Amino acid sequence: MEMQAAFKFCSLFVSRLVFNIQVAVSLLRVLLFIARPRTFLLGNIPNYAAYRNVEQYPNENHVPGILILEIDAPIYFANASYLRERIIRWIDEEEDRIKATGQTSLQYVIMDMTAVGNIDTSIISKLEKFKKTIDRRACFGESRK
Repeated sequence: MEMQAAFKFCSLFVSRLVFNIQVAVSLLRVLLFIARPRTFLLGNIPNYAAYRNVEQYPNENHVPGILILEIDAPIYFANASYLRERIIRWIDEEEDRIKATGQTSLQYVIMDMTAVGNIDTSIISKLEKFKKTIDRRACFGESRK
């Protein structure tokens, strides 16, 4: 009888432990999603008017002089710095690619934010400052760090 009680106790303990681990992993995934939202570089599918993630569709065409980005999550103060750094990195990579191929310069950055359900009010002013920084950088040809 004591053996059955010990077995029940151990099985209950292990099941509770597994459940708690699953809850912790789920919470960590939610925090990671908030802190580092999914962002994609979009390209044009040949012979279609559709734009898709270039990592999923490697045969997509880059539109000359235009960088198209998609943000697929709410934008909060917690992920604003990550998004800013990510977008600047994509701009730098696109400028390097353009210089290497000798194409026209980067003229537009389009951000597809149709999947963004919420934008924190503090982010609006940060987006305006970010736009001014990018505009100033383009006008004066500032070098990257």
